[in-house]
Amino acid sequence: MNNNINESREIDYSLRFSPCSSFLAVSSDKGTIHIFTVRDQGDDKWSSKRTILQQVGLIKDEARRSCAQFSLPNSDQVAEVAFVSSANQTRIGGHAPGTVLKKQSVIAICTDGTYHRFMFTSDGMCTREGFDYFLDLGDEQEFWSTQF
Repeated sequence: MNNNINESREIDYSLRFSPCSSFLAVSSDKGTIHIFTVRDQGDDKWSSKRTILQQVGLIKDEARRSCAQFSLPNSDQVAEVAFVSSANQTRIGGHAPGTVLKKQSVIAICTDGTYHRFMFTSDGMCTREGFDYFLDLGDEQEFWSTQF
C-alpha cells in the first residue's frame, strides 16, 4: 500500500465566491485556479452546505469537476484570487438556441509579483486576458531619486 497518497493532493490557498454567488474560485499550490459552479444563475435557492462541499470536492461523494481551470505560467506560484466585474461584461451567444453565456472575470495576484486576469464562461471556455509584473515598478534609480 502506498503511504504517500497526500503527495499528489493540492493545498488550497485562496477561496472566493463570485459577487452573484454562483461560482467559487480556488487557487492551489500547484499553480492552478479552479472555478466551480455552486448554484445556477437565476436560481434563488442555495444548495445545502453538504451539496456545496460535494460540488467542490471537499466531501468525497460525487465530487464535480471544475467548470473552468487556469494554469499559471509558474507552477510554484501561490496566488490570491478574486472575481472582478466590469461595466462592459460580454455576453456570448450562438451556443444553443436561446442560450446566452456571460463572461466572468477572475484575477490572480501571485507572490512573485505577477497579476493575471482570466475570462471564463460557465461552459468552460477560458482565456487569459491580461498580465502584468508589478515588482519591477520601482527598480529604476530615477524612480527613487526624483522629487515629487
